Amino acid sequence: MTNRWRAVWDKRELLKDVRGDPLEPELEQRLDADLLDLGTIWVDLCVRLAEPGKVNAAHEEALQILADTEVLFGASHVLCRQRQARRYCAGKAELAQAAAECVTTSPPRTAWGALRTGPIAASIGSAR
Repeated sequence: MTNRWRAVWDKRELLKDVRGDPLEPELEQRLDADLLDLGTIWVDLCVRLAEPGKVNAAHEEALQILADTEVLFGASHVLCRQRQARRYCAGKAELAQAAAECVTTSPPRTAWGALRTGPIAASIGSAR
């Protein structure tokens, strides 16, 4: 499963590349939402499926995925909350605090974004 997920993730920029005919706005918005979901879910899977000795490396990979996602879509509440969780779980409390400040300045844009951050916030609390 992770190989397929990574294959799609690695093609994210190709999916967003519209050098020819641009996508209809509704279709582009849906593609953006799907790719954002793909990135945030990939971050969760990356850490959850990590072998016991590779958890810290998985958190670092997750942070890179979040950075790549932010390049495509800009900052968002979900990405800031994910970054906060990954940094905190990786033992980077100061950097986690910086991400927490981002969380307070960029509220969720959609109901799905608000719903998606609940489990992330819970993971931060359980890591403490």
